[in-house]
Amino acid sequence: MDQTLLPERLYGYNQNNLDMIDQRIDELLQNYAKILVVRVDFYIREEYTLDITDRFMIEAWKRLRNNMRFNQLFAHCITSMAKLEYTPARGWHFHTAFIFNGHHHQSEYGLGKAIQAYWENTLAGMVGHAHLSSGQDYRINGTGMVHYSDVKKIFNVKYALAYLAKIDSYQLNKIFTDATGKNIRTFFISQEKPKQGLRGRPRADLAE
Repeated sequence: MDQTLLPERLYGYNQNNLDMIDQRIDELLQNYAKILVVRVDFYIREEYTLDITDRFMIEAWKRLRNNMRFNQLFAHCITSMAKLEYTPARGWHFHTAFIFNGHHHQSEYGLGKAIQAYWENTLAGMVGHAHLSSGQDYRINGTGMVHYSDVKKIFNVKYALAYLAKIDSYQLNKIFTDATGKNIRTFFISQEKPKQGLRGRPRADLAE
């Protein structure tokens, strides 16, 4: 996405990450007639933010990615993305997006609440809380169902997910390194889950 189309804020965008997000959305809509975009923010409860490190958060994300292979909640999740951030007020937290096969799921709310509960009760335990980020909360709705032919909605989704490629003012002024001096990875995107069954069917069939 052209960065000039994105909102002017206190941060810029990592163009490589932005391109990866856009390319992944395009690839998914080449293989799926419709996709369901769910955004959930993973936080740490305020009283624990000083105790939780970036390592805790990254390990929790890795567990989530590993568990997705066996957890029915994610059976039809075809891509996941996440941006790890740190602010003095919030501590370490994730902004995430989970994209599902739209033929199997229609409601972002039910999936989002289930993912929220999974973070709070399983991955982060008693220290975690989460927020379902509904597109209805924003001027541009970039979540929910996306049909391959809906040009406006596709733009809205890319616009919304560009947030995961942002470089905020705090990150610009701080070097994110771990205890060994290595740079901390802050952007994560999974490989597209291979589509089951026949591939390459006509668009008319995909859209049914």
